Amino acid sequence: MYDLTDAAKDALADAGRLRENTQAPGGPWVHRHMVACITASIELATLAHGDIRFVFQDEVVKGPLRTTVPYTHNGKTETRDLIPDSVFALAYRTDTGERYRLFALEADRGTEPGHSGTANRKSQLRTVLQYRAYVGEGLYKVHLGVNAPMLVLTITTNAARLRNLVDLVAETSATGRNSFMLFQHLPQFGRHFAPPKPLPQLLSEPWHRAGHEPFRIDRA
Repeated sequence: MYDLTDAAKDALADAGRLRENTQAPGGPWVHRHMVACITASIELATLAHGDIRFVFQDEVVKGPLRTTVPYTHNGKTETRDLIPDSVFALAYRTDTGERYRLFALEADRGTEPGHSGTANRKSQLRTVLQYRAYVGEGLYKVHLGVNAPMLVLTITTNAARLRNLVDLVAETSATGRNSFMLFQHLPQFGRHFAPPKPLPQLLSEPWHRAGHEPFRIDRA
């Protein structure tokens, strides 16, 4: 694991390998490493899959990843920044050509509260409400200049927190259901951090949803 120096960036540029709009995730190193492990695992799994192509973030996001998204809670509307930990796409090869699906990734190490007494502090509740607007109301299409559908992948560190997150999504929905917020958990990124080997199951195993059957992202 490493950070690029200016000299390294110059070398990549000379070799035609420098990506100009990478926009790495923020937060502590372990969180950034978790994001990298997740996206790398999904990319490596697509290479073995054969009929799915991984589309990198800088191919999808041409401008700033940060955007402002309004959300309403208890009758009060607030507008705050929303910054996914990563955005990427999968291109599914079909008989009629490639079909695209976008993904916003949230890597949750359990450091954020479920609810917060102040709108200035990020919480799981605020994140859920913002994604309901960003994806559910199609704001991402304007922000990113795309038309493909988007799903939100949230990976947390244990099964109990996963259940709490799924319940939170259900509680904040008028129907108790949500089809585009998906959840898995990886205990390797919990309190006792252990860098994992590639995790191909992130592509092939079902993701949990509120009020719906689990969903597999390896299927178009």
